[in-house]
Amino acid sequence: MNTKIAKMAAAASLLVSLASAGSAFAATTHHVASAKHVTKAAAKSKVSTSSKKKPMDKMKATAAVQYAHATLSPFKGSKVHGTAMLDLNTKTDVLTVMVMVSGLKPHSVHPEHIHFDKGGKMGGMAFALTNLVADAKGNAMATTVIKGKHIMKIPANAWGIVVHTGPKMVGKGDIPVAEGAVVLGK
Repeated sequence: MNTKIAKMAAAASLLVSLASAGSAFAATTHHVASAKHVTKAAAKSKVSTSSKKKPMDKMKATAAVQYAHATLSPFKGSKVHGTAMLDLNTKTDVLTVMVMVSGLKPHSVHPEHIHFDKGGKMGGMAFALTNLVADAKGNAMATTVIKGKHIMKIPANAWGIVVHTGPKMVGKGDIPVAEGAVVLGK
């Protein structure tokens, strides 16, 4: 019975954290897979009814996670806008970036990157992100997991997210359609 309670608590905790991040895409495959992973981890851990540390307390104590976000605004007359959420686990050297946009042409493909932000002007590319692919309504979401780049922290006021015209980064394809500065915090 304690295993079922631990599974439910882990799933509920994940859903609460997703809801607090303001994600309209909380039920995406990425998050469903994450919920399954958390549930499996909770099922493997030993649950006791004593007042000693619980499995979730151990997970919080060992994770060193930094959060950031960006509000993506239209670039020069574009109608594209959206949100990006960044989570950096410094213990595992994993940066997860989820970008959600709307206002794209239906079924279009758009490269996106983390660029260096130089006082509100986007500079060179820091990291390539997974291409955004718009659905029939012009909405798109992509999650990119960057591992092993020795990212010590998400820098304050130094990164920006840029969504390009696409479908490739040649000619007019590299022109931005939306961009936003990365800000620390949820």
